[in-house]
Amino acid sequence: MTQPNSALRRLVTTCLATASLAIGTAALAADPPDFTIEFPAGWACSNFALKVDLWEGKGKVRELKDKNGNLRSLFAGTGSAFRFTNTLNGKSTSTKNNGASAMTTTYTLDGSQKYDIHGHVLIIWFPSDIPAGPFTSYHIGHLVYNLSPMGVGTLVSMDGNSTDICAALS
Repeated sequence: MTQPNSALRRLVTTCLATASLAIGTAALAADPPDFTIEFPAGWACSNFALKVDLWEGKGKVRELKDKNGNLRSLFAGTGSAFRFTNTLNGKSTSTKNNGASAMTTTYTLDGSQKYDIHGHVLIIWFPSDIPAGPFTSYHIGHLVYNLSPMGVGTLVSMDGNSTDICAALS
C-alpha cells in the first residue's frame, strides 16, 4: 500500500488540526462543505475509504518567535463541523456542537512541528506514524504530538475521551 507523501501529510495535519478545534453542526444542513478529503482504504481506516467533509469555523492565529528562534503559532476559537462517511457502505456520522479550544504549534528550525491541543481535535493516524495506524478518532481533552520533516507523526500524550470514527462507521 502506498503511504501518503510528506506534503499530503502536512496539508492534512495543518487543515484538520487547525480546523477541528471546535464543532458546530448548524452548518451541516445549510451549506455544502468548505473542504472534503477522501482517504483510501488502509490510510485512515483499515477496511474502507473514509470521506471527511468539514465546514470551517472561526478563530484567531497569533505567531511569535520563542527565545530559541522557533516559530510558534497560537490558535484559539471555534473550528469546524465534520461529517465522516464510510464510502464502502455509505454509513455516515457527524460531530455535535461543542465549545471553543486552543492549539499551539511550534515550528522548529529542523523542520519538525509540535502540536499541543486542548479541547476538540480530529486525529487521523497513518500506518507510517508512531504508533502505527491506521486509526481515526475524534478526541476531546489534551493531545500532544510531533510531526517530523518527513511527515511522520509521533504521539507524545493523549488525555481525555476519544470516539473511534472507523468503528462507528463499520
